[in-house]
Amino acid sequence: MLRPVAVSTLLTVLVSSAAVHGGFGHHEGHRVFYQDRFDENAAQKAAGVTVDPETQELVLEEGTGHPYVRTGIFLSVPARAARSFSAAFPSWRASVPPGTSVELAFRFAPEADGPWSRWQPVECEADMQLGGTYRYIQFRAFLTSDDGSHTPRIGAVSLHFGLGKSESEVEPGIEADLPRPELVTRAQWGARQARDPYTAHSPNRLVVHHSSSPNAAAYRGASTIRGIQNYHMDAPSHNWIDIGYHFLIGPDGMIFEGRPETVSGAHVIPNPNKIGICVIGNFEPPSEDQPSGVQYERLVDLLAHLAGKYGIAPAGIGGHRDYMSTDCPGQSLYGRLGEIRAEVGRRIESASSGR
Repeated sequence: MLRPVAVSTLLTVLVSSAAVHGGFGHHEGHRVFYQDRFDENAAQKAAGVTVDPETQELVLEEGTGHPYVRTGIFLSVPARAARSFSAAFPSWRASVPPGTSVELAFRFAPEADGPWSRWQPVECEADMQLGGTYRYIQFRAFLTSDDGSHTPRIGAVSLHFGLGKSESEVEPGIEADLPRPELVTRAQWGARQARDPYTAHSPNRLVVHHSSSPNAAAYRGASTIRGIQNYHMDAPSHNWIDIGYHFLIGPDGMIFEGRPETVSGAHVIPNPNKIGICVIGNFEPPSEDQPSGVQYERLVDLLAHLAGKYGIAPAGIGGHRDYMSTDCPGQSLYGRLGEIRAEVGRRIESASSGR
């Protein structure tokens, strides 16, 4: 039987923005997320699970005759999102020693009294297309230990929401050997190692973002890129396994390598098969930022190289707002995507025909 957990938790449902983030606000404009920080407030229910008061992580309770019980379950109270959503992107921090496991599942409802969806098991950084519009969230966690000698740990559970848009079909493009522009490698900009293994994907679309915060004036080269990675990996609202983008382009035209382009990122919903490119700056009015000349050229160079490499048609180049309800990549950049597609198409045609 589930009982109130001894150490209670705090449930928060927030609308995040650059102002909330205090820098490295990311591009969303407004992005809803649910977060359970496991500290103080409304009591949850649990059996065999408690909260480590030092780390605010869920752990198995102490056992009889061995350090921990072998199984436990935690059930959050339902929480109301600040706005409706139809797609979600979960993330959390977990430590899973050999012989232990953690399984998370979410369910959703349009109203407080239901009807509730079925429980949906999730993997960290695995997109959820929900097949409906919802407003309420609940999650449960199963923790196990084969022999009770160790406990798994899980904390900072977050769920980023969006109103997903249907994706139009895009015919495959022509493969072409276009030069890859010079990159600042992860080692060169001082990237941290990814926290967990990546998920491989096969790129078939290219998604352009802007950073929003930091804007162009705040750009400090590699230091800015490290700050974005730290925000993506450490902010309680994220806890992603690595920087979310595959590439980032500074106002000075430097292209920074993010996640490997052959693995799924964390920059849009759904993420698989989409390469995310972040152009540093805030290109949404009333901001006066504009992509610099060299920044724009490097963006076109990179998009042309990737489109040719993976056989992605120019129509497969889009902005974040083409997939979710967001201002990203800002109107000053989004308004130029048509000319960018045309130029990429010209370069691919020229390279493929040998001209």
